Amino acid sequence: MKIKEGTLSTVGVTVILESKLDNEYIYGEFFSLEKKINDRWYQLPGAYVLMI
Repeated sequence: MKIKEGTLSTVGVTVILESKLDNEYIYGEFFSLEKKINDRWYQLPGAYVLMI
């Protein structure tokens, strides 16, 4: 996962998901963003995802 250059702002970001494995990578319309704090994962509030 990486941030598309020039898209990071205070109101949004474009993230590129790229699999480098031989396995098929499947995703749906919704996913959430999480942050790991002290070995626990927390969903980021207000993180909305638009898939195009």
